[in-house]
Amino acid sequence: MTDTAGDHARAQALLEASRAISSSLDLDETLRLIVREAAAISEAPAVRLFLLDDSGRTLQYRVGTGIPSEEEEGLTIPVGESFSGQVVVTGQPLMVPDTRLESRFIHPMHATKYRLVSYLGLPVKKGNRPFGVLVFNTTAPRIYTEPEVSYLNAFAEQAAIAIENARLHSISLRRAQQLAILTEVTHALTTATSDPLATAEAILDAIQSLFPGTASQLWERRQDSDGLFFMAMRGVREVTEGFRRYLAPGEDLAGEAAATGQLVSSPDVTSDPRFADQAWARAEGLVGGLALPLIYGDELLGSLVLFIRAGRQIGVEEEVLLRTFAAQAAIAIGKARLYTKVAAHAQELIEKVEERTRELQSAQMQVVQSAKLASVGTLAAGVAHELNQPLMVIRGYVQELLVDERITDPEIQEDLRRIEAQTGRMVAIITHLRGFSRESTLRRQYTDLNQVVRDAFTFLAQQLKLRSIEVVYELAPTLPSVWGDPLQLEQVVLNLVTNARDAMEGSPDRTLTIRTEQAGAETVSLQVADTGSGIQSALQERIFDPFFTTKEIGKGTGLGLSICHGIIQAHGGKIEVESPMAGGRGTRFSVLLPCRATDRGEGSARPGDEMSPPGGVGKERG
Repeated sequence: MTDTAGDHARAQALLEASRAISSSLDLDETLRLIVREAAAISEAPAVRLFLLDDSGRTLQYRVGTGIPSEEEEGLTIPVGESFSGQVVVTGQPLMVPDTRLESRFIHPMHATKYRLVSYLGLPVKKGNRPFGVLVFNTTAPRIYTEPEVSYLNAFAEQAAIAIENARLHSISLRRAQQLAILTEVTHALTTATSDPLATAEAILDAIQSLFPGTASQLWERRQDSDGLFFMAMRGVREVTEGFRRYLAPGEDLAGEAAATGQLVSSPDVTSDPRFADQAWARAEGLVGGLALPLIYGDELLGSLVLFIRAGRQIGVEEEVLLRTFAAQAAIAIGKARLYTKVAAHAQELIEKVEERTRELQSAQMQVVQSAKLASVGTLAAGVAHELNQPLMVIRGYVQELLVDERITDPEIQEDLRRIEAQTGRMVAIITHLRGFSRESTLRRQYTDLNQVVRDAFTFLAQQLKLRSIEVVYELAPTLPSVWGDPLQLEQVVLNLVTNARDAMEGSPDRTLTIRTEQAGAETVSLQVADTGSGIQSALQERIFDPFFTTKEIGKGTGLGLSICHGIIQAHGGKIEVESPMAGGRGTRFSVLLPCRATDRGEGSARPGDEMSPPGGVGKERG
């Protein structure tokens, strides 16, 4: 009856202990309850619980009684070594009545400092799946009977069930948390409008939440290269100077994943020949590595690499989670790239609209300025007409005084001759101005190009002299005539010389060269060259466009060269520009006009013709 009562009590105690250790689904709390209940039913002064790590190669101390936790913290036992390591291998209980007599005992401090002598190790397993070892120690040699071992072993089996339930609950909680994080992160990533680098940073931050205790890298593939470029990294220290930032196609785990389009894994990157930064991985405590390609539609965007530290494993379910996250990360990066392109295109359109608006505003102001100049031209013609009458009266009186016999003083006669000469010049200028400003249809005739130049300088000679511009005339003495409208050709000369004058403003060397010559059997050339700053090569294609000008607003209409181009084309010729000239400065405009060889000499300069414009400004060469 006594044995029966004892068996009943033990069964009741075992039942209560099993209930106690199953009362919590928190893993750490479950482990503490297991040790407490094991110590209660065994009356052993020291009970310790070791669990296998994720690799299955090492037992790690988790919780115990009888020995201060700080003494056991970090204690590990390789599977197959010492007593507990052998229990995992055999899957059977191991009893050592006196550890002092056993050389296999690797913790003599337990026997000397805490006087723990006997050892009983029970496998904590479910079926053939081991979870760890439950260890009982006493302060005196002890031999456990078979019923006692069976009794405690039954508790160890219940402990295995409780541990598995707690682990499954922990896994379920973690999975739910991961799914919640994945949902939140996916929504944030796929709805955000940011640049690719900021998106990469957000992706790696999400990795740290989904897979704590890991490190990660993101590599991108750019459109101008088949290799991978480093973008960002998390979970490790800042990259060192020797860290690679570019991977050739197929190089490293990331490159292989990008090349194959498949997940690439390595159990130990510190010894894997595919991974080049092994020293860096060892310094960071990294062991395993997984690389996944980031594919958006049919486009390869880069690779995501996840590094695992010792004691951490990525199971099948977490690998599926990682694949799902990588797919969402690729969508986020693809959208970020698209957003960047759209934003850049929108900015480009904005800049083009602003530039076009400025051009239209400038053109409008130039049209207004052109209208002002046209009004001034009309006004000048009217003023010239009004001035012509009193000027003719003055000239008439001067001519009468020159023949008046009462005026005998030579100095007075010389002054009158000078007045008569200047009034004559003024009349000629006014007459030419009235003819030039008069609206007329195109009137072609055989025209002396040299005379066109002289007529133009009737207006320009004095103002060039006032601006200290030296004019060099290189007019061919025997020049074939051209078939054209002299007034329109004069306008070409006026526009070219005026542009040359303005181009030399502020230049230390101010020399304007105007040259005429026969450029071919049926071509006559007019060249106007200055020593100004020149025209930028990027602008030379636009200088003949209407309203295009390099001058400040109010100083040019942008119509002069456009008008020249139209007149020359109407005459069957062409106009060319060369800038800069020899010495890196200056501009030369060349006008080519057709002529006929039979016309050689007709209308060209004849003996006695003046080669310089009125007033004697400039000098002649050739």
